Amino acid sequence: MTAWGFLKCAGWGLWFMALGAGMVCCVQRGWYFVVLLLVLLSAVSAVAMFRMQRRLERRLVDMLESIADHDFSVTYVPSGPGRTERHMAGLVENLVGQLRAAQARQAADHHYYEALLDTVDALLLVWDDGGDICWMNKAAIRKLRGFRLHRLQELAVLNPAFPGFLQGLRPGIIQSIRLRRGHGTVELAATLTRYQASGRSLCLCCLRNVHPLLEQKEAESWQKLVSVLTHEMMNSLTPILSLSDTLCDRMEPRKEDDPRLWQGLSTIRRRSQGLLQFIENYRTLSRLPQPVCLPVRLYELLSDLQKLYPQCIFDTQMADRVVEIDRGQMEQVLINLLKNAVEATEGMAEARIRLLSMMVEGGRLQWRVEDNGPGILPEVVDKVFVPFFTTKASGYGIGLSLCKQIVTNHRGTITVRSVPGKGTAFVVELPLSQG
Repeated sequence: MTAWGFLKCAGWGLWFMALGAGMVCCVQRGWYFVVLLLVLLSAVSAVAMFRMQRRLERRLVDMLESIADHDFSVTYVPSGPGRTERHMAGLVENLVGQLRAAQARQAADHHYYEALLDTVDALLLVWDDGGDICWMNKAAIRKLRGFRLHRLQELAVLNPAFPGFLQGLRPGIIQSIRLRRGHGTVELAATLTRYQASGRSLCLCCLRNVHPLLEQKEAESWQKLVSVLTHEMMNSLTPILSLSDTLCDRMEPRKEDDPRLWQGLSTIRRRSQGLLQFIENYRTLSRLPQPVCLPVRLYELLSDLQKLYPQCIFDTQMADRVVEIDRGQMEQVLINLLKNAVEATEGMAEARIRLLSMMVEGGRLQWRVEDNGPGILPEVVDKVFVPFFTTKASGYGIGLSLCKQIVTNHRGTITVRSVPGKGTAFVVELPLSQG
């Protein structure tokens, strides 16, 4: 207690002592009317003192309740000139200021870490033991349903087993699941971390799309394999071709003398040349340059393609859109897909081929090349992008492999959907910005 507070209490004590002494004196002299006035004055003083004390307590309680509710906008203004109350107001203001600064720092840290997690491409979700989703980063909102979710059960639209899969995850164990997305599927690898916050047990799940990484590793493996194979085959084939050319040149003037020898040498040379051309085609897979992405108007690209394939229907929702791609490489992709569609519908009375351009979720450009041809058999459809694999009698199995490598280098995806007897659709998706 300060000196001023002590003097204030002493003053009230002396006041009530004086009133008591006055009443005793008045009673002794028979001044009952004055005694009544002194009693009333004592009562009024007591009530005033009580009300002042209650007002002070009420203000302190209100302020403490506001602090408990994290409302630091309140201020304590002294109701009078008393030094004790001013000192108390200063202490309270100092405390509230410190709490307000701590809350501001905490809010700034929260916004910083949330913005940092929103830049991560992985899908992050936090839920409690009851299955209520507490938080999602922007990637999870955008790539799962397109809006913020509140319950894990809402993810059953993507896969009925998805909510149970998430709740069954265990820390330190990586598991994967396939989800429907648009016209295709995506494979996600999931990891889980458990932690405590505000007295609750929470689960933090990280979901990553492993498909692009697997495609990249697969493409790199094929490039290495093709590079090694073509190098070894070229080393062996070049001298054979050179010797066959030399022997054929020397044998040609006397080919009538030994027609069987001439036929054998000619066959060796012809097949060596064919094998050389075959190897040269596959060497393009290991020599494909990285795309040089520049702004390209879709209208110009599609107009040039329509001149090459006037029998195809070009349906676009965004012809005036400008995208950043390597025009030469992506044009080759679309030409290969249209060429395959034309060959698949060759001889049909009502052949129908369409190239559609549209925007899909996640801000991606999608091209769909559809035909109503005989389709692709289910046991073959998963192999169409594999190098060396072809269903054509005169094919090399390089066209779709090259398409996939080009699209992958553009950070995009290419998928195929086919129904035997009804047709096939190749879907190319690219991010609008290639930066």
